[in-house]
Amino acid sequence: MFEGAVAGILNRLLGKYVQDLDTENLNVGIFSGNVNLTELKLKPEALYELDLPIDVKIGTIGRVNLQIPWSGLYTQPVVVNIEDVLILVGPAISNSYFDPEREKRLTRAAKRKILQDLEAESEVLKGPQNFFENLFTAIVNNLQIYIRNVHVRYEDSISSKDGPLACGLCLQSLSIETTNSKWKPAVTPANASTVYQMMRIESLSLYWNPTATALDDVEIANITPMQYYNWKHYMLTGLDKFSMHHEDFEFLLKPVTCKVKVLINRSGEARVPRLLLDAVLQDSALQLSRRQYLSIDNLLASFRRIQLNRKHRHLHPGIPLSKGIKKWWKYAYNAVLEQRVRPYTWAAIKKHRDNYNIYKKTYKSLLRSPNDIELKMDLQKCEDNLPIISVVIAREQAKYELLSQEPESIDVVETEFDWWRVVGSSDPESDSDNDTKSRVELCVKAERNKTLWSHLSSPERKKVCELIGYVEGAPRQDKSKQYIEHKLNLTLANCSLTLINRSKEVLVVTLTQFLASLETRPSAKAYKLSLRADNLVVEGVSSDGELVHMLITARESSMGTALAVDVERNPINSHADLGITWLMEPVELVYVEHGITELINFFQTHSMSSEELLEEVSTALEQAGSISKSVLAYAVSRKKVFNLNVDVKGPTVLVPEHGCMHKPGRLMVVDVNRIIIKTDLQPSNLVLEDATCMELEEKLYDRFHAECSFQILFCDWNEPWRESKKLGDSERHLVPRVKSQLVFSTSIRKDYKLLPRYKLNISLSSLKLNISDRIIGLLLDYLDNLPIPVPNTVPVSFMDSGDYTEHYVDPELADTLQLDRISADPGYGELVKLRRKIVAAYFSRNRVPDTQVDGGTTQSPTVESLPPADLSDEDVEEYARSVDLPGFDDNVSPSNNIGTLLRFIIGEIVINLNRSSEQEDKPYIMLSVTKLCLDVALMAFGPAIQLSVASALLTDKQHHSNNGQYLELLTTDGELFNLLYRKVRAHCPEFRSHFHSVEQALVADAGRLALLAHAPALHTLLKYIAYLADKVQQRHALNMKGMVLPRTKRLWDLLMQPEADTPVPPGATKFSYSMRVSSVSVRAWQAEGAVEWRARALDSDCVFRADDRLVFRLFLGSLQLDDLTDATLYPKLIWPDEDKVLELKYVRSAGGARARPRAELRVRVGRLHVVLFCSLLYNLQQFLELLVPSSAATEAAVAAERAAQEQAAELRTSALRVSLAIEIHAPVLLLPQKPSSPNLLVFNLGDLMIENFFKTVNISQEANSPIQSPVIDNVLFKLDNVTLSRAVMTLAGTLEVQEPILESISVRCDLKRTIGYAQVATIAAYRDLLLCEADIVMDTVIINVGQKDLATLFAVWTDNLSEGNYIGAIVPSSPVELAPSDVQVKKLQAFFAQGEPIRKESVIRFTLEGVELKLFSDLDEVLSSPVRDLNHGLAKLTTGEMTVVFDYFSDNSMEMKASLQSLLIEDIRPDTTIAIRRIVQSQGGGSRSAGGIAVVRPALLELALRRSARAASADVRLERTRLNLAPPFLVHLARTLLAALPGLFFDFKRSRGGKLVTN
Repeated sequence: MFEGAVAGILNRLLGKYVQDLDTENLNVGIFSGNVNLTELKLKPEALYELDLPIDVKIGTIGRVNLQIPWSGLYTQPVVVNIEDVLILVGPAISNSYFDPEREKRLTRAAKRKILQDLEAESEVLKGPQNFFENLFTAIVNNLQIYIRNVHVRYEDSISSKDGPLACGLCLQSLSIETTNSKWKPAVTPANASTVYQMMRIESLSLYWNPTATALDDVEIANITPMQYYNWKHYMLTGLDKFSMHHEDFEFLLKPVTCKVKVLINRSGEARVPRLLLDAVLQDSALQLSRRQYLSIDNLLASFRRIQLNRKHRHLHPGIPLSKGIKKWWKYAYNAVLEQRVRPYTWAAIKKHRDNYNIYKKTYKSLLRSPNDIELKMDLQKCEDNLPIISVVIAREQAKYELLSQEPESIDVVETEFDWWRVVGSSDPESDSDNDTKSRVELCVKAERNKTLWSHLSSPERKKVCELIGYVEGAPRQDKSKQYIEHKLNLTLANCSLTLINRSKEVLVVTLTQFLASLETRPSAKAYKLSLRADNLVVEGVSSDGELVHMLITARESSMGTALAVDVERNPINSHADLGITWLMEPVELVYVEHGITELINFFQTHSMSSEELLEEVSTALEQAGSISKSVLAYAVSRKKVFNLNVDVKGPTVLVPEHGCMHKPGRLMVVDVNRIIIKTDLQPSNLVLEDATCMELEEKLYDRFHAECSFQILFCDWNEPWRESKKLGDSERHLVPRVKSQLVFSTSIRKDYKLLPRYKLNISLSSLKLNISDRIIGLLLDYLDNLPIPVPNTVPVSFMDSGDYTEHYVDPELADTLQLDRISADPGYGELVKLRRKIVAAYFSRNRVPDTQVDGGTTQSPTVESLPPADLSDEDVEEYARSVDLPGFDDNVSPSNNIGTLLRFIIGEIVINLNRSSEQEDKPYIMLSVTKLCLDVALMAFGPAIQLSVASALLTDKQHHSNNGQYLELLTTDGELFNLLYRKVRAHCPEFRSHFHSVEQALVADAGRLALLAHAPALHTLLKYIAYLADKVQQRHALNMKGMVLPRTKRLWDLLMQPEADTPVPPGATKFSYSMRVSSVSVRAWQAEGAVEWRARALDSDCVFRADDRLVFRLFLGSLQLDDLTDATLYPKLIWPDEDKVLELKYVRSAGGARARPRAELRVRVGRLHVVLFCSLLYNLQQFLELLVPSSAATEAAVAAERAAQEQAAELRTSALRVSLAIEIHAPVLLLPQKPSSPNLLVFNLGDLMIENFFKTVNISQEANSPIQSPVIDNVLFKLDNVTLSRAVMTLAGTLEVQEPILESISVRCDLKRTIGYAQVATIAAYRDLLLCEADIVMDTVIINVGQKDLATLFAVWTDNLSEGNYIGAIVPSSPVELAPSDVQVKKLQAFFAQGEPIRKESVIRFTLEGVELKLFSDLDEVLSSPVRDLNHGLAKLTTGEMTVVFDYFSDNSMEMKASLQSLLIEDIRPDTTIAIRRIVQSQGGGSRSAGGIAVVRPALLELALRRSARAASADVRLERTRLNLAPPFLVHLARTLLAALPGLFFDFKRSRGGKLVTN
C-alpha cells in the first residue's frame, strides 16, 4: 500500500547520492517499519546540486535508522537517526591522474543540474492541491529527527601553489522533537490544532585553513581499509577537538548553539501563521583573516579556471608546468583547436547536426511518453555527445514543434520579470527585454513519474487520503489575502564580525538584539521581510593600534530600536507592488584614515597605486549609478509600484583634520539631521473623464516625497560642536541648516499627453555660506593635513606570509591574448536568456505585423518634405517677443508634449564673507539672492528651460553711508531676471504652423538693477578678493575653467542631445533671441562727490536664419547722468531730448555662388544733452585707477589697437556690401565755467546723415568670364546744424541761449570705396581703381564773437577745460610690441613687395569754402549780447578757399598738398575817421574776369609734404601779402581781448589818463 510508494521514493532519492545502495534491505526495512542502513558510501557526484566544480573524494554515512510505526502514525512518533556523516570533498580535477568514467559522471551531473533548474523537474512533492499540505501535517505531528557528528571537509592541493587548503563544516548534533505547548517532549494528539516542535543545533561551526595537511589524490584513489579507518578517526576527532593532523581550525564561524521553536497551526485563522519558526541564537562570532580572504579569492579563481578547462581535461598533460613546458604549449594548442577549429569541419558539423536531430526527435517522443525508460537512456546517450547549449536549443525547438502538432500538451506561460533581475541586468539585450511586460515560456503539461502521487495506485490513494483527512477532487478553499502561510523569525542576541590581519583586529562590527522576520502570504503572492536591531557599533583600528569607533548609534536613550527595515511585496494596506519602510535612529560616522587604509589593504588582492584605486572606486560608483538608474527607470515605468516610508535620523559624519579624533586639529561635521521619504500612490482604476485641471494635477500622479535637512560645521576638535549643532546657525557653522524637499511625480496614465509624464521638484529653503579669510586659511590647512587612504603598492606576496602570490601580467600581452582566450560553457543565467530569445524568435515568425492607423505613418516628416519658410523677419521678431515668460504653454503642441518637467527652487542664497583680525571675524560682505527658480522641460522634440531670480542684494557692512547705514552695493526692485529658452527640432510636425519655423528661441527679461560704485568700498573689496584668490592659488592651483567647462559641456550635450538634431529647412530660423532690460542705475561715489548713471528700456533682438541671414536689433530708450552734490547749478549732466536714444538694426545675408554677401545697417541716435566738467572726468579717472589695474588696462588697450588694425586690414579684402542708413543727432555739449557759475557755452554737434549706394565698374569683358566686375561703395555723409552759442543757466534750472557764436555750418563728404580691393588690384584692367577716395566739402564758416562771448570762452577754458591737463592717460602710451613671428612676416612682405609697381591706393580731399570771423565789443552788456550789428563791430577776418589733399600709396608712403587762396583782416569800427581799414590783405588768390577773360591768381599759401619709408620732404610757397600797421586798432583790439581775460577788467569811465586799473 502506502509502504510501496514510500519505498519507491526513498529508493530514488537515496539512489541519487548513495553508491551501491542495498535496495532489497531498504525495501524490507520500510515494510517492517524499521530501516537500518550502515556504512553508506556517497557517489562522487553526490553534491552536484551545489553547482560547483567539486566532487566527493570520500563520503560515508555511518548509520541511518528510520522507524515508521505504520500501525500508529498518529499516536507514535516517526524517528529518524543519522550518525557520522563524514564527507571529504575536493576539486573536480586532479593533476595526478585522469579518470574518464568519473569525469563523464560528473559532467552528466552538471548537465542534469542545469536542465533540472531550467525545466523545474526537481520537485518531488507534486500532485493535487492540498494533498501534500495534509500529508506534511500528518507526518510532522510526531516526527523526531536526530543527526549527530556531521563533518564536511574540502581539501584542495591544486588551487594554491603554497600548499593545500582545507575548509569545512562541523555539526555535533541536530535534533527535532515534537513537544507540548511548554516545549517539553510529548506526542501530539490527532485532533490538536497546533503542533509544537523544538529544534536544537549544537556546536555548528565553519573553518578555513589556508595551509593544511591534505590527502593526495593517489592516496584517495588507492585508499586501504586502514587508511580509511584512520581518516574516519581524524574526521570524528576534529568534531571534538576542532583540529586535524595537529592543526587547529581557523574558524570563520565559531561554534554556536541555536534553538528553533516550530509551531504548526491547523486552525486556518487569517492572521495566525500556519507555520511559525522562531530561531534564537544567543552569541555568534564571525571572523575573517586576511590570509583566509586571499585563500577564498584564490579558490574562487581556481573554480573559474576549472570550469573553463574542464571540457578540455582529457588533453591535460598531467604534469606540473615547470616539468613539461612543451607539453603545456601543446595542451594550449589542442585546446584552441578543440574550440575554434575542429568543431567547424564538415565532418564535425554533420555529426553534430545528426546528434542534434536525434536528440530533438527523442526528446519529443519522451514528452509524449514520459515513463519510457528506453527513451530516457537514448536521450542520455545523445546528451553526452552534445554541448549544453545545443541541448537547450533542441529542447525548445521540440516543445515548439509539439505545440504546433499537439497544443493540448504544451502550455504557453507568461511570467513577469522580477524587479531584482531587472536591476541586475546591464547588457543592452536585457534592457530591450525590460520594455516588454512579460516573458513567454513553454511548459510541458504531461505528468512525470517522479512524484509521490504518481507512485500510488487508486486503492492506495484512497487509503492514504482517509488517513490524512484529504478528500480527492474537493474544491480548494480560497484563503484571504491576509492569511499568513509561513512566518520565520531569527533572533541574534549578540553578533560580531571581526576582520583580522597579522593577528590584529582591523575591523569589528557588533550587532545587538538583531531580529529578522519573514512572513509569506501565498494567496496574495506576498511576503514581508522585517529587520530590527537595537544597537550597531563599528570599530576600526587607529594608528596607535587601538580600536576606535567608526560608527556608533547616537540616540539620546539607550532603549528602543536603532534600526527597523520592512520590505513587503503586495502590502495589505496599500495597492503597491512593493512596500519598503526604513526607520533609523541617529548614528555618528567617524572618519578614521588608518582604519580605512587597513580595510583597503585587507581586501586588496593585487598591488595598485592611488590612481588605480580611484579608478576602481569610480567604476564601482558608475555601476551603482547604472543600477540605481535601472531601478528608477523600472519604478517610474509603473511596471512595479513602490511604496516607500523612510525616516532616517542622521547620520552625522565627523571628519577630523588628522584622520583621528584624539589628535588636536580642526573638525568637519556634516550633519544630516533627518531624511524622510514617503510615497503617495494613486489607484490604478482611477476615472478621469469628468475631472477638472486641478483634479488631474492631484490624481494623475504617483508622488515620491523626500525631505532632508543638513548642516556643515567647522570647528576645533575640542569645541562643543554638539551644542552648536542644535542651534542651526552659529559661528561654528560653515553652512547653516538647510531644509530641502524633493517631489518626484510619475503619471499613472502615460498615454495622457496634456500633462507631463514625469515631474521632479527640488527645493531648498535657504542656502547659506559663512566664510572668512581666517576660515579659508584653516580650510586650506585642513585639506593639506587631511590624510587620504592609500593602498599598498608592493606585491601581495610581500604584504603577506607567502600564502598568496601575485602574478604580474603585462597589460599589452593581456590585451593581445584577450581574443584568443578559451571560453567556458554558458551558465544558468545565460541559458535562461538564450531560451527566452529562442521562444521569442519562434513566436515572432507568426506575429502579425503592426499596422498603421488609417494608413498613416508614425515617422516625422523629413527636412526635404518641409516647404521653405516664407515668414518675414518682422514676423519672427514679433513671435520671439510674444513668447510668454511664465510656464511652457507656448512651447507645447499636439506633437511636442512635455515628457519630463524638472523644477529646482532655492528660496534664498546667502554668502556671508567676514574679515578676520586677531582670531576674530567681523562681518564684511553679504550677498543675498532670493527665489532662484529653474524649470527644465524635456519635450518630444527638444528641451525648454526657464530661469528666474526674484531679487539680489550685496551689502558692505564695514563701510557706512552718510546716515550710518550699511552700504548696499547692489539692490534690485521687482523681479530681477527671467529667461526662457526653448528648442524645437525641425522634424516636429508643427514646426512651421505652431513654432513659426523657429528652431531655437531665447527670451530674457531683466528688472530694475541699482549699483553703488563706492570708490573706497570697491577698492577694498577688490583688494580683499585678490588677497583671497592669491591665498588659495598659492596653496592649491585651481583650474576652474578646466574643471567647470568640460562638465558643463557634458551636461549641456546631455540636455540638448545634438546628435538628434535634424537640418533646418531653408528660410527657417536657426536661432533667435529677445532681451529686455528695464533699467540699470549706477551710483558712483567719491569723497569729491557722487554721480548716478541711469539707463532705461534696453532691448535687443536677433534672428539667425538657416540661409545665413542675420537680423540684429538694439534699442535704448533713455540714458541719464545726474550730479548728486548739492552745490551745483547743473544736477543733470546727461539727459535725452526724446524717449529714444539709440535704435539699431543690422541685417546680413549670404551671397550665392557668384554674388557677394550683403548687409544692411540702420542706425538712429537721439540727441543727448551733455554737461562737460573736466574735473568730473579727472575724478572718474581716479575712480577707475582704483578699480582697474594698470596691467589690465594696458592689455585692453593693446588688444583694442590690434583689433582696429585687423579691421582696417580687412577692409582691403572684405567683399561684404553694407547698405547704410544712419541718422545721428549728435549730442549738445554744455560747457559751464564751473558748477556754481551760470555762464556756459552750448555746442551743438549737429545732425549727421550717412547713406550709400553701390555701382558697378563696367569694363568690356566676355560674358562668361569668371572675373566679376568691381563694385564701388559710394557713401554720402552730411553734417548740418553745427552751432556754438553762449547761454546762461537760471536759478530755476532753465537754459537761456544767447546769440550764436558759430552760425550753422554744413559738411558734406563723398566717399568711394572699392569692395574687395585686394582681389581687384591684382587684375590689370582695374589697376587704376583706388581703395578709397573721399571728397570733403565744408561751407563757409561764420563766427561772431562778442566781448562777453570771449570772456565766457576764456572763463570756461580757465575754470573748466584747462583742468583736462591733469587728466593723464589711463593706459601708458607705448608702442605695440609685435610677436617675433609677426615681425618676420612683415619683413618678408616688404622684401617680396620690392619688385611690385607703386600705385596710389587712397585719396582724401578736404575743401573749406571760407571763414568769416567778426569780433564785437559788448562788455558792458550783462545778460546777453545785443543784436549783431556794425555799431559794435571791432574786426573782421575773411579767408578764401582752403584745400587739403592726402594721397596714400601701396608702399605706405604719403603725399599732402594744402593751399589757402586769400586772407583779409579789416577794421570794421563805425568811426569814420579811420583811414586804414584793411590791416592784412593778400595779393594772390581768387579770380577776376574782364571782357569775358578770366584771370586766375595764384594761391596765397601752398604747402607740399612727402613722406616715405626712406625720407621726408616739405615745400612751402607764400605769395606777396600786404600788412598795414594801425596802432589805434591794435590797442583797441588788445584792450578788448585783455578785458575778456578772467580777472582783468578795463573801466575807462573811472580811469585817469588811460591808465590800466586791475580788479
